[in-house]
Amino acid sequence: IDIMEAPGGKNGSVHWTVHYASNGSGGSQSVGKSQNLGTVGDGKFHWYEVVWWREGYEFFVDNTSYFSNWDSNKRINASMYLMMGVEVNNNPSWHGTPPGGNWTQTMEVDRLE
Repeated sequence: IDIMEAPGGKNGSVHWTVHYASNGSGGSQSVGKSQNLGTVGDGKFHWYEVVWWREGYEFFVDNTSYFSNWDSNKRINASMYLMMGVEVNNNPSWHGTPPGGNWTQTMEVDRLE
């Protein structure tokens, strides 16, 4: 589950994605949405959240729902781990090309609930 992705080359777009196995044992499918909310890189803290129920899931930014899915074929019925990170790579088709020189990025986390 990508609670929030913000590829640098996508002009501030936020992406929400759920990756899942298409046949329960392998294969990769995904369902998601992207939208430019103006929250990426504005220098403020924002609340990115996913609420996961047996029947589906819903993604929020600052307590506003932006994407949900209730399709029974795209549910998540497995244990999950939380992973947070800042990824930098040179995949122009997805992330865009990082600028040359000394490039740094910071992710600050206030709290996890």
